[in-house]
Amino acid sequence: VRQPVVPLEDLHWKPPVRAAQHRRAVPGAISLAVLGTHATLSLEPVDMLRRFSQDVQWKASFYGLEPRWCQILGICDSSSSALSQLFKDAEKDPYAYPWARMVQLISEFYDGDADLQGAE
Repeated sequence: VRQPVVPLEDLHWKPPVRAAQHRRAVPGAISLAVLGTHATLSLEPVDMLRRFSQDVQWKASFYGLEPRWCQILGICDSSSSALSQLFKDAEKDPYAYPWARMVQLISEFYDGDADLQGAE
């Protein structure tokens, strides 16, 4: 076994020079509506985005099965009880809520909820 040619501590990703030009187009803050049944699992993609793009202020509001989870995590703006009920119903009988139906119902919630509409 040979020693590596480059010390391991020097191995890290460097964005190409042209990435600096695109960086100007990235907003300074992004609000997200996170939908799911389990708050911490649903928020994993947000955590990945935060780690990847540390220049952006990410604000996530969780809409899910139990409003108490977003309250515990401090990420509730106004959790919809109707949306929570939808997740409970879908969990009880998943075959009654295929993807197309969930998209339709969530679209209806979106149309009636100013907080969801404010998310990017």
